[in-house]
Amino acid sequence: MFNNYINEISAFHKLSKDEKVQYLYSKLSILGYLPAIQTYTSVFGKGNNIIAFLPFDNSASNTILSAHYDGESLFDNSGGVFALLEVASRFMKKGINKNICILLTDQEETFQQGVVYFIKEYEPSNQSYNINIDGFGIGDEIYSMCENVFRHSKNDFFKTDMHKFKEYGINGNSYFSSFIKDYNEINITDKSIKDIYTPYADEKFYKKSFNISRYSKTIDSLCEIIYA
Repeated sequence: MFNNYINEISAFHKLSKDEKVQYLYSKLSILGYLPAIQTYTSVFGKGNNIIAFLPFDNSASNTILSAHYDGESLFDNSGGVFALLEVASRFMKKGINKNICILLTDQEETFQQGVVYFIKEYEPSNQSYNINIDGFGIGDEIYSMCENVFRHSKNDFFKTDMHKFKEYGINGNSYFSSFIKDYNEINITDKSIKDIYTPYADEKFYKKSFNISRYSKTIDSLCEIIYA
């Protein structure tokens, strides 16, 4: 799946919203899933989530793997979308003894409306756990948004789908990748976080910094967290 990967991420990012929905639906189908498109209308307009189950029993404890596809940059979050697709591919090949929901959300950038409408329709158990991928594809390591740098930040600028799940009583964690030198201090101000984030949102910076071996390594780390 990693052949010509950076070009695939870039090409996906340039698609229209409807084209992204069809692309993701097709990708999950090719991987062997039976995806569904959840269409809803929020105050921000029409939204579409893409959902696949492996299997998913709402009465049990489930793992909801999520990434939003409506981001404004390759880092946030087309890289995260492709990371989730790779994780989904590995699950299908390896098999995993867990109830898994693959969730690709719309309208994360507008107060996480995709999560709101997913919960309204599918009513996941509050014993479920969300693992969210948001801001991914370059850097040496993955970081936990709950347990690492952002745990003291109150800035809505960094609210993710994971935060919305928490509002509905579903615990979880959100993971992003970065260069170690950027996030080597845990007590970091909101202003400095924004200063650090700015180059990550630049397409040229992303493409120049993308390294397939690092990307594969960070996805390996994600899988270890999920398999645990």
